[in-house]
Amino acid sequence: TQTRGLRFDNYAMALQAAVDGVGVAIGLRPYVVDDLASGRLVAPFKLAVPKGQAWYLVYRPFRQDDAALVAFRDWLMANVERDPG
Repeated sequence: TQTRGLRFDNYAMALQAAVDGVGVAIGLRPYVVDDLASGRLVAPFKLAVPKGQAWYLVYRPFRQDDAALVAFRDWLMANVERDPG
């Protein structure tokens, strides 16, 4: 299934696209606080969701057997299991 619109593989590029007026992005407050304060970005909602301590590795299903993704996922899981904190 093809998605419409822009997709960024880099968080900084997605935020820069939002600053440039290309679209919207979901941002972590520490990374956008200066842009919000200066007016370069606007938070359309007062809602803020705490990130907590969970991180997720997400990818498109058709990439699940990609050798680079498998190697990265295996490396990541090995390191998380070694040092979960």
